[in-house]
Amino acid sequence: MNKIKLGWQPSKNQNQTLKYFSFSQWILLGFLLLLIIMGAIPNYLSNKWSWAQPPQIQNIKYIKNLSKTGLTLPSYQEVKQEQFSLGNQEWSAQLLQKQEQSLVLFLMPQDYYTNLPETEWLDLKYLENWKIDSQKNITVPIQEQSSSYSVVARYFKAWAKTTFIIVQWYAWPSGGSYSSHDWFWQDQGAQLKRQRLPWIAVSLKIPVEPNTVPKTKLSEIKAIVNEVQTSLEKQVFNRLQS
Repeated sequence: MNKIKLGWQPSKNQNQTLKYFSFSQWILLGFLLLLIIMGAIPNYLSNKWSWAQPPQIQNIKYIKNLSKTGLTLPSYQEVKQEQFSLGNQEWSAQLLQKQEQSLVLFLMPQDYYTNLPETEWLDLKYLENWKIDSQKNITVPIQEQSSSYSVVARYFKAWAKTTFIIVQWYAWPSGGSYSSHDWFWQDQGAQLKRQRLPWIAVSLKIPVEPNTVPKTKLSEIKAIVNEVQTSLEKQVFNRLQS
């Protein structure tokens, strides 16, 4: 059988160098494992694994209160607010109005530091038995005094007894996305610094005419998402750092 020529063969000295580096790497690996074991055993004995005991969220009471109080939006007047239970979670529902425009703002705040975003969107869908049209995403730039970022929300047309546009995302400090996976990876990065990323499920219900094309409402959707997100930053997320 013909051998394939690689075009390079190590010399005797090079072989010794390779063995030397291999031996050094094993020593380094063993040293790192020893450090890990020395650090892990006390955590194991005291039951303080970082994975089993993630950091708590400071002042989480300010998030939990949202289900009772709702959110104040500068451009809208609150007509009614009520708290209701859905999927073993506490939600806030607010009927808001600005001139002739009205909308319903649903908020489901994280109420315990180990709670993860899971089935909030399905719970709302089955609450009113929505029939929905194709879903699309929208990126909304948010400009704060000290930072700028974007929120990626999803929106779709839906109908039950009436027709409306639904806009949804998980809001967190200086960010937001409709996908729980995006929150998960952001939270993992925060945990490396012994911090957590609190979240709030946001769902907007905007009444429209049956023949409305959702993309014609994009500027209105962006404005509402921006106002809700910035209001959450000022009224909730900023207070977590106090």
